[in-house]
Amino acid sequence: MKYCNVPERRGSNDICSFFAIIFFQAKLQNDDTEQFSSSFSVPPHIIDTESTQFTVAVRENQNISLTCKADGFPIPKIIWRREDGQAINVERQKKVSPMIYVPNQLVGAPLGTDVTVHCHAEANPRAISYWMYNGVMLLPSKKYATEMIENSYRTHMKLTVRDLQEADFGNYRCISKNSLGETEGSIRLYGNVFSEVRFIFV
Repeated sequence: MKYCNVPERRGSNDICSFFAIIFFQAKLQNDDTEQFSSSFSVPPHIIDTESTQFTVAVRENQNISLTCKADGFPIPKIIWRREDGQAINVERQKKVSPMIYVPNQLVGAPLGTDVTVHCHAEANPRAISYWMYNGVMLLPSKKYATEMIENSYRTHMKLTVRDLQEADFGNYRCISKNSLGETEGSIRLYGNVFSEVRFIFV
């Protein structure tokens, strides 16, 4: 049995160490077989290129995912901890009735153009979101284009009205509902008369 020391491999984020025992079997030229083992201690290596950057900026009340990957044998066990030593509390997501935020409730655009309006919804469980105009649910068509961008419990709702005409002016409602409730936002779409002005010089 032989014991050997293996040089340490250190990464910028090394935080733990592990022990590994590897068994080798070597066959000599005279067909005699010798079995031996080598025991050594090697710090695990954090794979920086596949892990989250050391410093990450995020707004308050928003979600963030952190990744830490390491190589080694046996597979290293990764333990997360705060810099101040306090425990990381993992709470189950709370159920939330739908909430809607409308960044711009008054939108103007010239006739004959395409205009897009936006709503932002939050809900847990995930909500069903859709648009209404004059009491009718708007579905994708030559006149309307709808897009829902979902990220966890957030939904970014987009509605594009093509070839804007006077008949398209009015209030558009973005609606979000789940098992806990329902809410809506309103956007008023009007014609931007200033863009229709033509200057004639004599």
